[in-house]
Amino acid sequence: MLKVLLAIFLFTENYLPEDTTSVQKEVSSFSTLTQKQTLTINSDYTYTLVDERKLFITSPSGLKHATTILGYDQLNEVNSFELEIKDGLTGKSLKRARLKDMGDAPYISSFSVFEDFRYKFYEVTAVKYPIEVTVRSEVSSKTNFFFTGMASYTSFKSEGYPIQLCGKLPNGIGAEIQGNKSVK
Repeated sequence: MLKVLLAIFLFTENYLPEDTTSVQKEVSSFSTLTQKQTLTINSDYTYTLVDERKLFITSPSGLKHATTILGYDQLNEVNSFELEIKDGLTGKSLKRARLKDMGDAPYISSFSVFEDFRYKFYEVTAVKYPIEVTVRSEVSSKTNFFFTGMASYTSFKSEGYPIQLCGKLPNGIGAEIQGNKSVK
């Protein structure tokens, strides 16, 4: 009797169709990123940088890719921040965050004790995967000496990685854009 039960168990284990809900695809990266950055230089030489990112995160190792850090001081300002986390399979919205939900911390410099540079940050957390994270941030600066944040997501394991850089200049500023380019 035991042999018959064992034979039935082995037969059903090998020949019945698999449960497709438990099968997970092997992925070669932790996240997939698409990004668009729009730099607008105003006639008074101040600028605004709008960064729009969409990440499809497949594992806990990809969460650090969705961490957002925005620096500010007396010359740089964080205008807006919006984040939405959706279930990667159903598209259902799981969480939303705004500028008021970001943490705030001082940047400690080893160069000078007189600097007053701070940063706002938001770290994404998730219980299940995959998730889709959409982030839109806008920062402005009273100077154009440094363009902070341009194409700043090059150091992590991500698939695809198309970045679109766009520029907008007012007429009569004495400069022109040679061409908007997409980086892959």
